[in-house]
Amino acid sequence: MKDLETEIKLLASPAMLKALHRHPLLAGEEHTSLLVTTYFDTPDARLHRARATLRLRSSDGQREQTFKQSGGHRGNGGSAVRREEWTAPATGDHPDPASFAPEAAAELTQLIDGQDTAPFASVKVQRRTRQI
Repeated sequence: MKDLETEIKLLASPAMLKALHRHPLLAGEEHTSLLVTTYFDTPDARLHRARATLRLRSSDGQREQTFKQSGGHRGNGGSAVRREEWTAPATGDHPDPASFAPEAAAELTQLIDGQDTAPFASVKVQRRTRQI
């Protein structure tokens, strides 16, 4: 599945987060999940140099692999980022480029150019979301 992701990162103090958490306009049922994400790249960082990411993520008993690429999209200044994103089910402990849609599989295969990818970072995040 291909999406165009628009991501906005905001910096907030602990006090501001607490106030936002209580704000009536942001009221709604909260869902908490643990995300465990492992990022992969080639030994010579080809994906990083191409402003692309390849990751495996586990959350709520589901596993997926994601390939993101900047694709020339730019935000409107600030900390906004727009990039193409493809997601596919993960079946092992290593991403499988062939599992992505043909366009993403071809692009990823070209980027890694026959090199193996290996994990270089893992992150655990507790995500709290609300439908508002």
